[in-house]
Amino acid sequence: MFKLAPLFALLCILSSFFFCDCKANEKKSKNVIIMIHNETVYCKGFFEFYKTLKDRGHNVKVIAVPYLNKQNEPTVDMDIEFSKKFNASDIQYPCGMQKPYKSCNKLDIEKADYVIVGNPYNTTKSALHPNYTMEGLRQLGNKVIYFVYGPHLFHGLGNSNSDELRNLVDIAMVDSESTRKLFIEQMKFNPENVVVSGYQNYKNVREKTKKFKKDKQFKETILWLPRWSLTTRNREKFEGGSTFLNYYHFICNYAEDNPDIRIIIRPHVFLFTQSIKDGFLSQRDVDQIIQKFRSIKNIVYSEQIHTNLEDDVIEADIVISDGSSALGEVVVADKPIIYLSNGWDNEFNSNDLGKEFKSFIYLAHEPDEIIRHINFIRKTNYTPFAKPNLFLGKTLNKLGISNWNEDPKRVEFKNKLDPIENPAIYLAEYIETH
Repeated sequence: MFKLAPLFALLCILSSFFFCDCKANEKKSKNVIIMIHNETVYCKGFFEFYKTLKDRGHNVKVIAVPYLNKQNEPTVDMDIEFSKKFNASDIQYPCGMQKPYKSCNKLDIEKADYVIVGNPYNTTKSALHPNYTMEGLRQLGNKVIYFVYGPHLFHGLGNSNSDELRNLVDIAMVDSESTRKLFIEQMKFNPENVVVSGYQNYKNVREKTKKFKKDKQFKETILWLPRWSLTTRNREKFEGGSTFLNYYHFICNYAEDNPDIRIIIRPHVFLFTQSIKDGFLSQRDVDQIIQKFRSIKNIVYSEQIHTNLEDDVIEADIVISDGSSALGEVVVADKPIIYLSNGWDNEFNSNDLGKEFKSFIYLAHEPDEIIRHINFIRKTNYTPFAKPNLFLGKTLNKLGISNWNEDPKRVEFKNKLDPIENPAIYLAEYIETH
């Protein structure tokens, strides 16, 4: 006998699907304000956030302002080429679009559900209009989301992440569990207000790496990433002490002696301005250094403010650096790292990721060590961090095959560093559900 009960149940389910109030299941669009300066400073990944939120039906407005000091001079200028990526109807320039920035107009904008910032503003005082202090931004939105600038891979929390921050923002979006621990334990954030959302630039690196085709003009590319601060003051807090002046002449000489190798030199955007301010260099010194870089045919002088970090990282076969947060992208891109010690040899003990990171770099204290590391890395066929293949070593050597494997512990470390597949979607889903 044909049983009607299962059929009746199926009809009930189908009718509830077709005749339900679909509006109840619709995702409510949110009003979001995104504050930007420059893509390479404080705003990495912000265009991807904007595009994802727009694609998911949210109302997004972008405010482009320079980051001004007390003299109304830009500490970080606006990158107009970056701002042009956003829809013209969505972006405002309340301080104007170019220097000199004499004033910043008050924003006439609908109050948002969320204001997204990558700059901690008040924690390093500026002369921006009161609207652009954290207190001002909180008047523009119900909640302020702060995205950590760069991974706290191995240096401690500096001025940009002071104890004040927990009272100025509602949510801190951080790259990893290691950074989350720093925000909670050192900066006393409420654990509920610190969210591991990943780091968008890592996803960008992963995608661009898959599409990359090597330039065959040079047999090898070495990227030098000097840290910004030459001073060694407070290095127990910030693990500072850029080694730029130690190796400037060595790098230039190495390039001249090896014309078949390309050297990309990418100093931090603040290296020269801060060095002049601190008295380490004069403007004449800086001009001569840059002129020297540009006079050597196989050196590419890459200015951080105009060139995406991931583009330089992907080009490299070997990366030489010191305490730069850019090394996060280098790890994700699977590039071998020669780390230039500042002589303190304690650079990696401020957080959990840093303690692991030290095991996967080639530490150097002098030019001779750099050259030895470069030669070794070539033998490993540019393995990110190499361990000898103990089981098949002799056989592989006889066959002329490289006897080196990537250390599997490094793979585990990279997964901790880069835990979120798509940070832009993670952000959108967070906004939609909170």
